[in-house]
Amino acid sequence: MHGHDFLVVASGKGPFTPSVLSNIQKINPTRRDVVTLPVSDPGDPNPGGYLVIAFPLDNPGIWVTPSP
Repeated sequence: MHGHDFLVVASGKGPFTPSVLSNIQKINPTRRDVVTLPVSDPGDPNPGGYLVIAFPLDNPGIWVTPSP
């Protein structure tokens, strides 16, 4: 994502679950160019953290070339 801004629509501590997507920030989400991933507290029974970002796919060009 170097050189691009993105929108943080959800973040939290613990594991990501699909239910997170039903509560994303759709109105005026935070715009960032860098962000720190949230992490759980030491000893938390559900370790980890997640970020859900959104960005426009408007950078034309061939970025991945499929194998023949």
